[in-house]
Amino acid sequence: MSWVLGVCDGHDAGAALVDGDGVLRFAVSEERLSRIKHQPGFPAAAIRAALEHLRAAGAALGSVAVAERVGRLPHRLLDRWYRRPGGARGPLSASARLSAAWSNRVAPRVPGIEVAVSRRLLTRRLRALGIEVPVRLLDHHLCHAWSAAAGGGDALVLTLDGFGDGLSGTLQRLEDGALRRLEAWPAPAGPALLFGALAQSFGYDVGDEGKVVARAAAGDAGPLLPLLREVLVRDDLRPALTTSPAALLRRAGGARPADLAAALQRRSEELLVEIAGAALARYGGRQLRLAGGLFANVAVNRELASLDVDGVSVFGAMGDSGLCAGAAWAAHAARGGA
Repeated sequence: MSWVLGVCDGHDAGAALVDGDGVLRFAVSEERLSRIKHQPGFPAAAIRAALEHLRAAGAALGSVAVAERVGRLPHRLLDRWYRRPGGARGPLSASARLSAAWSNRVAPRVPGIEVAVSRRLLTRRLRALGIEVPVRLLDHHLCHAWSAAAGGGDALVLTLDGFGDGLSGTLQRLEDGALRRLEAWPAPAGPALLFGALAQSFGYDVGDEGKVVARAAAGDAGPLLPLLREVLVRDDLRPALTTSPAALLRRAGGARPADLAAALQRRSEELLVEIAGAALARYGGRQLRLAGGLFANVAVNRELASLDVDGVSVFGAMGDSGLCAGAAWAAHAARGGA
C-alpha cells in the first residue's frame, strides 16, 4: 500500500508519514523549522521535509489526510495572518471567542460548505508543493484517538482538549484494531479551556498551560476548591463547565494565581479519575489510552494510572502537534490497513 501524508494546519502544525504497513516513518512540527513556538497554519516547510523523506525512501504517496473537518475554515482563509507570531490567540481574547463561536455553533450547521471550501483551499496549497493525490478531511478527535490507539490492544481511548470539530472530548473503544465512538462531548467542556484561560490571565502565551500546572505546586488548593468543584462538574461521563472561564476569574477575585492554579489542578485530577473510572466500569477495557492537550498534564495522568487497569499510556505528542500522525493513522485504518 502507498504511504499516507498526515497534516495538521491548526496551532502546533505539522506533517507526518505512515507507510503501507501502518508504521509511522516521519513526523515533524512546523515550529522546528520556522523557529516560532507553537507555529500555527499551513505547514509548508514540514510537508516539504516529509516529501524529501518520502523520495529518499523510494515510496509513493497515495493520499493526504488533514486533521479537522469543520470549524477551521476562517483560519484557512486567513492563513497568512494566522501563521504570524501571535496569530493563535488565548481563549479570553475577543478573536478567540469569535473563533470558538464559529467552530462550535455556526460551522456544525453548515458542514458541507466548510468541508468543500477547506478541501479546495488545501488541495490548491498542496498542489503548489507538487502533491496531486486525494485529500481527506478527518474529525479532530478521531485523529487524536488514532494517535493513542495505534499500538492496538483492547482499550478505552479518551481524548480531551479545548475544542475541535465542535467537541471538547470523546470516549472511544479500541477492539480488534478498530475504533468505535461511545461518547462525544460538545464544546465547551472539561478543564482544558480553564487551563488555557488561566495561562492567559497569568500573562503566559498560548500553549503555556504547563506553566499553570507548575504554579499549582506552590499554591494552596483548599480555599478555592469548593468554587472549582462548583464550576467544573461531572455530567454522567461528561466533564462540564457551569460558567465561562472569564466568569470564573471574576468570581475568584483577588485570589493568588498559585492558589487558583492549585485548585484547578486538584479538581481536574479528581474529575478525570471519576470519569475514567466510571467509563471503565460501564464499557470495559483493560487499558486506558489518552490523547489531547489536557494529557500533557502529567499529574492528571499519574492519578489515572492508579485505576484498576493493566496500563495507562499517553501518545507522546499528546496535544495538537500529534494530530498529523493521528490523521495519517486514521486514513490508513479507513482504507483497511492494520
